[in-house]
Amino acid sequence: MYVSELKDSKELLTVEITEKKLLAWQKTLKVLEEISAYNPCDPNLENVKWSDSRFDLLNEKCLLYSNGAWMYNIWEGENPQKTKNCIPNEFPTFKSVDLYPGAYQIMWAVLKNSPNKDKAVDFLLAMNTPDIAEMWVQYTKCPTGIKGKLTDVSFGSDQFEEFSYYIQNHYGKNTYRFTEVVSQYMVGNSDNLSTHYRDVLLGKMTADEAMRLIRQSLKRL
Repeated sequence: MYVSELKDSKELLTVEITEKKLLAWQKTLKVLEEISAYNPCDPNLENVKWSDSRFDLLNEKCLLYSNGAWMYNIWEGENPQKTKNCIPNEFPTFKSVDLYPGAYQIMWAVLKNSPNKDKAVDFLLAMNTPDIAEMWVQYTKCPTGIKGKLTDVSFGSDQFEEFSYYIQNHYGKNTYRFTEVVSQYMVGNSDNLSTHYRDVLLGKMTADEAMRLIRQSLKRL
């Protein structure tokens, strides 16, 4: 919601504080305040561990679960049938946007002293072909760094593949990932400044109270 209201990718990915950012964040907090009336979060949110809660969506202990596409592989390993009940969705927005939070991060490498270095290199080269890229998406439901042809009639056979295809087709290269503390992009590069989103979402303070505290803190910087 904040990103769609800001509507400026260059301004989004800087830690400079602007009035436009503050107003966009205030509007976002207003929505969180409305949502707080429905008690959307575990009141013990601060102590919830991912290892204990990763199957909450499968077991219908929550309605929404925000995480990466790789969660599909974890859920599939736990309960394939219940995983079919999970429907991926875009994050909510105030208005249409041309960029989306999400990006592929390369994690594979061949060490120079590997015993089978040449074969390992050949394997990675084979993995980085359009056909294999499509197979990767079909098997793992996760994106790749390679552009596939997306022409196979079997592609889009379930809701996860359809979502992956939609995101890639709709946003193309206009995706991004935060590389620093997310709050820095909203209220500047300060370790002592909070966005207060949890307090508002948990109903501990109003959006106006949160913004008053934020602006007071900024004046002291």
